[in-house]
Amino acid sequence: MLKEDYLKALKGGMKGELESITLYEIAKDYAESPEVRNFLDQRIEEEKRHYNYLLDYYNDLSADKPLCKADLSAEMVHPFISDEIIDRISGKQILFSTISTAVLLEKTAFEYYRKCADEADIPELKSLFHVLAEWEVQHYDDLLKIEKEAEKEYWQRNRFEPF
Repeated sequence: MLKEDYLKALKGGMKGELESITLYEIAKDYAESPEVRNFLDQRIEEEKRHYNYLLDYYNDLSADKPLCKADLSAEMVHPFISDEIIDRISGKQILFSTISTAVLLEKTAFEYYRKCADEADIPELKSLFHVLAEWEVQHYDDLLKIEKEAEKEYWQRNRFEPF
């Protein structure tokens, strides 16, 4: 890959992380429960951390600085998903839609990072993309679990009725 290709790949990752941040921030405005707000805050902070890793590499690569292997030792938070969180998400359309959309964003992200890792021949970038892909898979799994648990209650609450 050429330098421009790497920069484009890093920007693509940053774009995806910003989309997730924006989605969660908008949803937070509609979350009345402190538990749901805390859950969304955790998601926002993790996505910001991913964005900042990508930005650091982008800036170093743009300035032709040597790439250092990122300290990716920060543990990813596995959120505790309480019945209240599921209840609140299933009870509010925008929160349920946020989770459904986030599942799709996370799937897109881990597929994107895997592709970038496969194409990268700079070890530091290959490593970064691999780690990000693993983290996005975990986000995907967590969100998919929430979506599945909330879905049954969501449909019961909202009945199948035409518009």
